Amino acid sequence: KLTLIVATLLVAGRSPAEVIEADLLIVGGNESACAAAVQAARLGVRKIVLVNDIGWLGGQFSAEGVGCLDEWIVVNGKRTNFPRSGLFLEMVRRIRACNSAKYGKACPGNAFCGTETIEPRAAADIFDAWLGEYASQVQVLRGWEPVRVSTQGGVVTGVTFQKVHPEARPDEICEVRAPLTLDSSDWGDVIRLSGAKYGAGPDLKSRFGEASAPEAFDEAGAQEMNPISYCVVLREAPGVDATVPR
Repeated sequence: KLTLIVATLLVAGRSPAEVIEADLLIVGGNESACAAAVQAARLGVRKIVLVNDIGWLGGQFSAEGVGCLDEWIVVNGKRTNFPRSGLFLEMVRRIRACNSAKYGKACPGNAFCGTETIEPRAAADIFDAWLGEYASQVQVLRGWEPVRVSTQGGVVTGVTFQKVHPEARPDEICEVRAPLTLDSSDWGDVIRLSGAKYGAGPDLKSRFGEASAPEAFDEAGAQEMNPISYCVVLREAPGVDATVPR
């Protein structure tokens, strides 16, 4: 039986520690974290705790402000979108419904790099509503960052978080214990704090046989990360020419 234990502040100056027991802990609030929470809830996981360091959920869709869904690839020399399925297809449909209701057009962005667009604030609202459908199973904690990871026998058993705000006190902490933890943080916080080994950069051709993979791992490969991406969003009123001068 799962229990939620809250230690009350009995003596002034004592740390108001909160310990939450869960079946599944998800660290981070990006698109992968939200998808994991929704899928776990649908599979019947009873107590899911998702902890995000900021208020907005949705990662690239919202807080990172990409705006245009990144889903294209080149197949046989022709640019096309990845086949849509599962939770991604569901999110695309929600985005289209939001845009249709607001602008009367499912794809109003007219973006160069993709067919689907969504404004950051709207995307955050969509992800909030999505997880809100499973409020009886998913608890979302916002404004907490990982500071310590507990392990036993090489297995992560819990994560301690500290409150994130300009006036946060050192004693504003919260611990979530769970038999399974998913690290969906942008910086791999749980992996790093747990002491586990990890790698960064591309896989070599010898591992998976990919034609475009490098033969050897060199200094350049160590820095082979997805570059920072940004989108410029322009709004114009219907019937008004708002072309930006050269």
